[in-house]
Amino acid sequence: MYGVIASVKVKEGQIEEFEKVVGALAKSVAADEPECKNFEVFKVRNAPGQYKILEIYNSKDAFKAHVGAAHFKDAQPKMEATFAEPMAVEMMEGI
Repeated sequence: MYGVIASVKVKEGQIEEFEKVVGALAKSVAADEPECKNFEVFKVRNAPGQYKILEIYNSKDAFKAHVGAAHFKDAQPKMEATFAEPMAVEMMEGI
């Protein structure tokens, strides 16, 4: 198993756009990536504009397939345009 936690801070005034893009990405992942066990987006409580994206894949190869998928490549620059700062990403391996 392979996991990712991405921490995102969105620019003020860009929250609606970020949620639209990441929501569409989550739907595409659910529909088109059977090796992704979980792709969930959370708002951080008491921290406006901050989000966590929790991703769980069956393998590192499944994660690589996710990053190479057309829907991810389409969403990535749209999401990055809403970021107040670079996304922080933690990669994890199951035990």
